[in-house]
Amino acid sequence: MEFRVLGPLEVAVDSRLLDLGGIRQQIALATLLLDANRVVPVGRLAEAIYDEDPPTTARAQVQICISALRRMFGAYGAGEIIATRAQGYTLRVPPELIDAHRYEELAAQARRERDHENYDAAVKHYREALSLWRGDPLSGIDSRLVQSAASRLAEHRITTNEDCLQLELDLGRHHELVGELSELVAAHPLRERLRAQLMIALYRSGRQAEALQVYRLARETMIEELGIEPNEQLQQLEHAILTSDESLNPPPAPVRLTAERAPAAPTPVPSMLPTDIADFTGREREIEEIRRWLAEAAGDPDRLAVPVIVVVGKPGIGKTTIAVHAAHTVADRYPDGRLFADLHGGAPARSAPCTCSNASCARSACPAPRCPTAWRSGPRCTARCWPTAGCWSCSTTPAARARCCRCCPATRCRRCW
Repeated sequence: MEFRVLGPLEVAVDSRLLDLGGIRQQIALATLLLDANRVVPVGRLAEAIYDEDPPTTARAQVQICISALRRMFGAYGAGEIIATRAQGYTLRVPPELIDAHRYEELAAQARRERDHENYDAAVKHYREALSLWRGDPLSGIDSRLVQSAASRLAEHRITTNEDCLQLELDLGRHHELVGELSELVAAHPLRERLRAQLMIALYRSGRQAEALQVYRLARETMIEELGIEPNEQLQQLEHAILTSDESLNPPPAPVRLTAERAPAAPTPVPSMLPTDIADFTGREREIEEIRRWLAEAAGDPDRLAVPVIVVVGKPGIGKTTIAVHAAHTVADRYPDGRLFADLHGGAPARSAPCTCSNASCARSACPAPRCPTAWRSGPRCTARCWPTAGCWSCSTTPAARARCCRCCPATRCRRCW
């Protein structure tokens, strides 16, 4: 359901206009709409219907109008839209269903855009607001009280129109505005701001003589109807046109700088695998088994983790060479990166897992929140980290704590890591 007051009073349901009944019902509905979601006293409704000379039955007549409106709305499932209050009645309706409210919201949004110097957006919102108007507000409603409120809406409309036109003049659209301004000046001959805007639009369009004629007509009208001269601003504008003042020239076209977004830097993909041996031979069965496990893991989108494959053998028989060669054969299945850590198992000083993790994070540009704090900034392990040592975080055994390395995830149990 949509309520329209920016023109003849209308109520539409699915684009179909409702029959609003007699003039008294329309006046009552218009009065409720002008104060939607607020209590309208019965006395105010009676004044709107009967002006200053209500009959003794005015209260009963108001109740009859309200009952008729309720029956009309009830036929469309909205019988409770008019609520009875202690002092009167309330029309309960979401504000966005009333065109006057939508108009005011769009006009306010346009002013905010203007204050932020977003002139094109401001004009767009102004034009959307003005497009809601269908004529004089609440035309045909013969009520002094209703027409008083309607006149305030009409004044707001012309002021909004002037603000919009001024922005468009500032944007250099004078050629497009001459026709609209001429119509507005004819409809509102005493609006000096509109006269000034029409004069500027004509002058900037190369029609200096017509701009001066607009001033002369304005002066004749004001002297004849009001007995006064045009205001000082209009007189100064006439003098500026006569002298071709440079201040009247169209503003330079605004320079719109379009910030070209630099292409996103490619995410670094770590590739820490050592160089493969070109003439690697043998170990076909082992290599195929490793490939099978890694390929299955990469091809399963529901798998949460890659498999851990352990190659066991005596020192120097080629365990690392096999691992590196197998990793190269499936590297294309892991486009996010391939890491390699040498623990120097055969050297006197072995690398601690936390040290290797730090290096891996650094090479893979891992964001700080994704690297465990202990791995990033924890102390270098000074003891050998054995998974059997217990959990440092949750162990209650001092001996177990002493054997654990607090910065190594291998000594954290799944519950607390």
